[in-house]
Parts: sequence; C-alpha cells; structure tokens
Amino acid sequence: NHILKFKTANLGADIKVVTVIRPHKEAVFDYVADRLGEIKTEKAYFDDRYYDSAGSIYSANEYFGEFNIALLPDSVIRLAEDTVYTDKIGETLLEKMVNKLKDNKIVFAYQICSDKDKLAALGSLRVSDGEVLDFYDKPKEDFEKYNAFWTAYAFKKEYGLPLYNFVKDSVKHNNPD
Repeated sequence: NHILKFKTANLGADIKVVTVIRPHKEAVFDYVADRLGEIKTEKAYFDDRYYDSAGSIYSANEYFGEFNIALLPDSVIRLAEDTVYTDKIGETLLEKMVNKLKDNKIVFAYQICSDKDKLAALGSLRVSDGEVLDFYDKPKEDFEKYNAFWTAYAFKKEYGLPLYNFVKDSVKHNNPD
C-alpha cells in the first residue's frame, strides 16, 4: 500500500518493484505483482553468494536505479494515527525517503525502541533529532548506544555494494567501518 500511495503522489518517478525470492517461491512474486497492478514488477532470485537480509537486497543489484528503497518484509510501517500511509501533511513514506535521498547517501525509516531483544534482532540505529548518527545490524552488545531500529532504508545506486558489505559485516560481527 505504501507503493500504491507513492504512485498516486505522481512525483514523475519511474517505479519498479523488485521482489527477491528463493526458487519455488514464485507465489510470493505473483502476489506482489497482482497487488501492484500496473506498477512494473520484476523478480530476482536470492543469490547464495550473498549473506542474510542484506544479501537479499543486494541480490537485486542488477535492477538498482539511481534511488533504491528497501521495504523490509518483517516491518509494519505506519506514519500517523489517522492516515496510515501518509504523514500529517499528506506526504507518503516513499516521498519522504526519495526527497531525503536527494541530499544523502543512505536514508532510514525507523521506529524508536529501547528493547534490547528487539535491537539485538534488528538493524539498530542511534538517532538524534531525526538524524541517524550510527547504525549496526543485530548488535550483540552496547545496546545503550542505540535507540531505534530501521523498518526500511533507501540508498543511491553507487552505495549499494558498500552498504551491503557494511551490513553483512555487522551481521557477522566483523566490526564494520
């Protein structure tokens, strides 16, 4: 629904939705494609050379455009109590992310959280005044450093591989730079 609302915002963006699946999971792609109707959809298969959820996103790298948004399947994103898919001024999540990405390399949508179990299982962020100061995927320690987890992220094409490597290393706890 976030994608459908973004499409109706008519930013002149060429929208393509790429669904990354494992073999024999084509029904997932079919569901997404049917749900999105006229929006162009592509199917990419998870590439086993890559690792974890970051590898799932990077498996679609042949489809990366100038701006890319990863909506994570285990997150429910709600912008406002009375308008689920837009904020109080009517801007969609994807509009917000695209607009922020114009001036940034990487952009996160996030949920404020201090629960150590959630932070250990999710992509953790340190956020202050709406700015992401630090991030680490699935930390094992230093939970007090983090006060949020990401629910979606966006990146410019040239940062796809460095972001994949950073997230992969943090998941593996290889102390990424």
